[in-house]
Amino acid sequence: MAAPRGMVLVSLLLAALALAVAGLAIWKAWQARAELARLSRGLDTALAALDARTKAADAERLLLEERLRTEIDTVALRGAAAGNPALAAEVIPHPAIAGKRRPAKTDPADTVEIALARVLDEDELELSLEPIVSVSRNAGVAFEVHACLELDGHTHHIHRLSSASRHVQRHAFEKALVLRAAAIARRRLGAKGDRLPLHCPISEELLLNPKDCAEIAALVTINPALADQLVLSVPAPLLIASTGAVAAGIDTLSACGLGFAAEGWDRPAEGIRVLRDRGTVALKAEADRLLDRMKIRRGAAAGAELVAIARAEGLAIVACGIRSDEDAVELLDLGIDLMVGPRFAEPKRLRPGPANTPGAMADAQAG
Repeated sequence: MAAPRGMVLVSLLLAALALAVAGLAIWKAWQARAELARLSRGLDTALAALDARTKAADAERLLLEERLRTEIDTVALRGAAAGNPALAAEVIPHPAIAGKRRPAKTDPADTVEIALARVLDEDELELSLEPIVSVSRNAGVAFEVHACLELDGHTHHIHRLSSASRHVQRHAFEKALVLRAAAIARRRLGAKGDRLPLHCPISEELLLNPKDCAEIAALVTINPALADQLVLSVPAPLLIASTGAVAAGIDTLSACGLGFAAEGWDRPAEGIRVLRDRGTVALKAEADRLLDRMKIRRGAAAGAELVAIARAEGLAIVACGIRSDEDAVELLDLGIDLMVGPRFAEPKRLRPGPANTPGAMADAQAG
């Protein structure tokens, strides 16, 4: 009896196992069906979205085509109106096109350059002078020369032009500045105080133009006294060029007796002797450079060393860009007496014409 019972028990266990496997298979099938239904619904949604986007794109394309046809029709009407004034009065721009039109904006820098170009073409350049002062003597000892331009009620003092200037050639501007300063210097008839040197900025562009250099040199050769009344402010690296067109320009200008002011020396102090040998009479540097407040290239002289070597070589040292009493005091402690900047005076327009005489120079110095 025990054996049949065992067989029954095994049969029951196998039947239960079969039911379990069948149940699991049914559950898996249901789960797969549900996943398939979910994917089907997602696909339907994606297709619907794609269809909507396609319809929107078609509508936008049709609208664009309609606008293009309207614009083409407008252009055609304008072409026909060129030979028919009566039709021209009836041409009406499409609102979508007319609404997008804006007056062209002019860069303020371009506006100043365009006005300056006109002044140069008409040979009506005016100057403004900014005094270089001796703090210990409380008096001006020279002037920085700027171009002075009145435009829309505002006065612009232009010392140097950017190399990116689009409307004015830098060498032409600089030559005009030097020649106008020379004309003023020739007319100065007053006391010694009215014969203060005029510092005129020039750049590589002028030095690369042998005709301009020769014209300036010829003027000074004919009027030797100008050599003491004009100083050419040049970026210091240009003054140490020993070969090439820049060196030739320096040689042409120094041969007639003109002196140079070297701007922005950023090399070892020993090289200042080369500046002196090329006709340099002054060294100009920003106050922050002399007070060691700005980063300098490796090996460049520190402010105190620069001052010491320049003084030893007999060069005047001019601190530029002075804006506060604190800067002036620190520079005095460093042994620098000549300074220029807003702390002392802004550039002042030189009265034109006959007024470019002692009285006008005094006004500029007092300004």
